Amino acid sequence: MNILIWNCKGTMKPSFCSTIRDLTNFHSPGIVVITETRIGGSRAGEIIRFLPFDGIHTTDPIGYTRGIWLIWQKKMVDMDVLTTTKKEIQVKVINTPTSWLLSSIYGSPRFEERQVLWDNLCYVFVLHNLPWAIVGDFNDVLNGLEKLGGNPINLHRTMAYRNCKNFYNMIDLGFFEPIFTWTNRREITALIQQRIDRCWANPSWNLAFSKANVTHLPRISSDHCSIFLMSSR
Repeated sequence: MNILIWNCKGTMKPSFCSTIRDLTNFHSPGIVVITETRIGGSRAGEIIRFLPFDGIHTTDPIGYTRGIWLIWQKKMVDMDVLTTTKKEIQVKVINTPTSWLLSSIYGSPRFEERQVLWDNLCYVFVLHNLPWAIVGDFNDVLNGLEKLGGNPINLHRTMAYRNCKNFYNMIDLGFFEPIFTWTNRREITALIQQRIDRCWANPSWNLAFSKANVTHLPRISSDHCSIFLMSSR
């Protein structure tokens, strides 16, 4: 099962639908996770109906920020939605050879709110003993190598992030292509780049999908590049 993950910085942009259709035609994802949609409700439904997906679950934004869309092709995959908050959608993928959990997340830029997300994931960890993948915009780096430019990393925040990863026994699935998934798109003297969009999985998911790999795709219509998880068995 292939998954496309993209922080699009707003789904009202004229280029959004054409970009998603082009990415879908080229990569054939069964599941697409879109973060920072900035719209929800009926307006989200109006846009999604022009996309080639018939499975839909969304969270509403807060003001003009955040929002997650989880959309999928039912002929390829089906899912049971377990829980939803403003920053996460938890589902159980059920019609693949191995049932597994998928957490689609958006980590707030505010550390305190991001900590609430890490705490919420703890409930998933405790309640379910299944292969588990977490994908999305984590809005933080694990170490200094994942950031170029700007202020030095905050060691306290980085440690909390790494502790979360270790507590859930998650494996970073790595990547192909350039390291950084986000840029502030400034001139070279003020340029900041970071790897904040990623895919994690626990050992049982990694064993079930041993050939899985992640590719950072070219940056289009956003300051984030989309990432593509090919999880073929």
